[in-house]
Amino acid sequence: MIKKFHRQSGLTLIEALIALLVLSIGLVGLGALMITSLKNVHSASYYSAASALTLDLEERLWQRITLEVSDPDTTALDSDGCLTSDVVKEVAKGLVTDWNKSSLGDGGWTDATRFAPPSLAVREDDFSVSSTPAGTAEKPLDYQEINFSFTWTEARFELDSDKETFGGRIVMVCRPTYL
Repeated sequence: MIKKFHRQSGLTLIEALIALLVLSIGLVGLGALMITSLKNVHSASYYSAASALTLDLEERLWQRITLEVSDPDTTALDSDGCLTSDVVKEVAKGLVTDWNKSSLGDGGWTDATRFAPPSLAVREDDFSVSSTPAGTAEKPLDYQEINFSFTWTEARFELDSDKETFGGRIVMVCRPTYL
């Protein structure tokens, strides 16, 4: 008598549980990937805001030097016609103060809270102003290099309170000697 082996068709319970485990691990990984991408998008928006702050700082410095050049009794310019370090720091601190006020709704922006990085500050340690005097045909004007850093707290979640920094450099031409 020949015995016929009955071949099993379908899945066993163990195979189904293993497939469910693999699927659930994949879904957890996908969720972690989505959270990481949302965090990076959030961080990128703060870097964009810091870039806008940099442009605002540059415009305020140009405005300040324009006002000071027209005043013959000014003390805000050094002997080369460049803004003094204290004046540059004052303008930068004023910018951060205005930006933080606008994020609270006091500065006329209704949607500023979406753009303002939390705990925004100018880092005093990274703030430097150096002037380079003119003197050669390649460099006929005095100019000033302003290095700075803005910091803020990435406080989107309670456990995540890392400090982020955006650094930049602004080069400004000082008052020409013929003025």
